[in-house]
Amino acid sequence: PEALGWAILALTLVVMTIVATRLMVHALRAARARGEGRLKDGSGAGARLEVSSKEADSGEEASCDETVADGQLSGEWAKRTFPGQPAGQTQPLASAEELKAVRAIRHAARCELTAVRSPEVSSDVRILRFLRGYPAVSEALQAYRQMLAWRHEHCMDDVCDAVRGKPLEMGALPNGELLARCYPATLLVGRTRDGHLVSRDEIGQVDAAYLFRSVGEAKTVTFFLHFLELRANLLDSESEASGQLIQAMQVKDLRGLSLSQVRSADGRRGLALVRRVLTLAVKYYPESALTLWVIGSPPFFMLIWRAISTVLPARTLLKFRILGTNFYPELAKSLEPELLDAMGYYGNSAAP
Repeated sequence: PEALGWAILALTLVVMTIVATRLMVHALRAARARGEGRLKDGSGAGARLEVSSKEADSGEEASCDETVADGQLSGEWAKRTFPGQPAGQTQPLASAEELKAVRAIRHAARCELTAVRSPEVSSDVRILRFLRGYPAVSEALQAYRQMLAWRHEHCMDDVCDAVRGKPLEMGALPNGELLARCYPATLLVGRTRDGHLVSRDEIGQVDAAYLFRSVGEAKTVTFFLHFLELRANLLDSESEASGQLIQAMQVKDLRGLSLSQVRSADGRRGLALVRRVLTLAVKYYPESALTLWVIGSPPFFMLIWRAISTVLPARTLLKFRILGTNFYPELAKSLEPELLDAMGYYGNSAAP
């Protein structure tokens, strides 16, 4: 009887071991499945994100773990908002509190960022532009994630590689020389005293018929994607170097534009193309613009404005300055004489 008892006990222990092993295997498989599911929908924390030595030394990851759970903001960051910066004025770089929010956003999006090889996209300055462009940290995170998904869909890392280190000139970008024949523009006229980039587009001199016939919409969009990427990288690098948020001051010269051009089939296609490019700019490159000067606006400008203003967020609308043909005195209040001279504006005698 005693031997039988020991045999039963031994058999019981073997069975318990087998059951425990199977339960452990099942638990591991379930955990692995949950981790893979999180990686697929971009919400999990299982992917590895390399951080710079500076961030690691500052203890960023440890502090962010308290504010981010499963890729979502938690605690105070879920409801935190920051006061908006005045539109059209030079902005400082991130405050200490804004920098914490920037790092929380980057930490929450760390799984999506593992698919991004362009370091410019995850920089403090780039994320700060999203934080300044949206009233709440949660909205900034959502917009940032949408941008990352868009970049992945359109292979924007390849675009970033293609433009890195190039000058901000029409001829340096794909299809730029061809587009310049019908779209006269100077992508970088110069810089203001505060360091903001100045550009000019001579919209009134655009040959829409030639553009759609000889360049085509696809090549035009490709050009602007490369332009937006190159300009964003330049704005961010110069922001880091100057210690303030560098933006773009854009001059849109409408002189020479006629109502018949706007109402033509090519004109309507042109407005649709402008809407498309503007949507890309404001949605995926927020807070890139300092001021947008629309000069030489004709009496029928409201037709154009109604077509494009609906795709612009309220904060961007505040940056527009719309002037008629007597634009020089007002423009001269914001641009240095050498920049005005470079654009050929000599008082009200400037010719289109």
